[in-house]
Amino acid sequence: MKHFQIYSSVFLSLLLLPAVSPRSTEAVPYVFEIIADNKGPINSFGQATINKSGIIAFGASKDGGGGGYFIANGGSLTEINARGTPPQINDGGTIVFNANNQSILTYTDGVTTTVADRAGIYSSLGVPSINDSGTVVFQTTLDTGGEGIFVSRDGVVTEIVNTRGQFNSFGLFADINNSGTVVFTGTLDTGEQGIFTAYNGQVSTISSRNASRVSINNEGTVAARIGDGSLFVSGSETNRFSDSFSNLIGAPALNNGNSIAFQSGSALFITDHLGNLESIVAPGDTIQNGITMVGLAGEHDYPGWLNDRGQVAFWAYLSDGSEAMIVASRVPEPSSFLLLFSGSLLFLLPSLRRRLSSSR
Repeated sequence: MKHFQIYSSVFLSLLLLPAVSPRSTEAVPYVFEIIADNKGPINSFGQATINKSGIIAFGASKDGGGGGYFIANGGSLTEINARGTPPQINDGGTIVFNANNQSILTYTDGVTTTVADRAGIYSSLGVPSINDSGTVVFQTTLDTGGEGIFVSRDGVVTEIVNTRGQFNSFGLFADINNSGTVVFTGTLDTGEQGIFTAYNGQVSTISSRNASRVSINNEGTVAARIGDGSLFVSGSETNRFSDSFSNLIGAPALNNGNSIAFQSGSALFITDHLGNLESIVAPGDTIQNGITMVGLAGEHDYPGWLNDRGQVAFWAYLSDGSEAMIVASRVPEPSSFLLLFSGSLLFLLPSLRRRLSSSR
């Protein structure tokens, strides 16, 4: 009887497993979570950034005027009394932002720290980015003339490239990975434009294309939207999706798994490291409880809205008349359940053998 109970339990577990089928080429299902909406004190949203823990930072305006940054973490919403460019968040939960072109600030656990401000040598400040060790990179125009790209590490600010040499100007956005490699766009004294990296004093050309909104991951892969509205990815064919997408909007988001999310029209898409393309969300898709997305509420102008788990943060107009900040998470494939069960079964086998032996 004991043998029958043990075998029947294993057999029942197998029956309860979802059917495993080959990966479909159709749209992969995503589940959506509404993080915040404008049915309360928030009036409208700005672009969000999301880290691997699913913590989200975004800007928003409030009813009656005013607004600031908000951090959404596990159902709680924390407001930061500051406004400026869309924030960037690292995996430690620190956010960085340009506060109305007056200063670049970081915020961690209630503490705001000044990285740079216009009271010093800077006459204007670009959009900052931050890596997981808290190193911040930013572009600036100097009081003495010219431009530079600076890195702030442990409170020490260092210029890594400037317009006193081969460069004439820089784009407003630069990005930095965990090894300290910085990617930026610039125009040379010759008039040529391109994508460049800087590491340990060495500047390298990644592409001689006119590009904007660049990002770099920890493997050193670079993604950007190039001038004709198509996608550039270093180490692969540019215009990878030019046959299907000729109107990329805003900035592509690149994670450390080499997945890239991007906006085309009013829809969001994602590609994995093999170039397999999936639709994330489009007008008419159900978001929650029969409520559908009418359209995206803005452009994703800055990287950071895709995390290493493949989650995407976006804001949209919904069919109930509201505007909402939403996180999209990919539904696991059935094969992942099979792997989970197989691992559990291997873990339980020694116990099953002991029980069988003791029942003899």
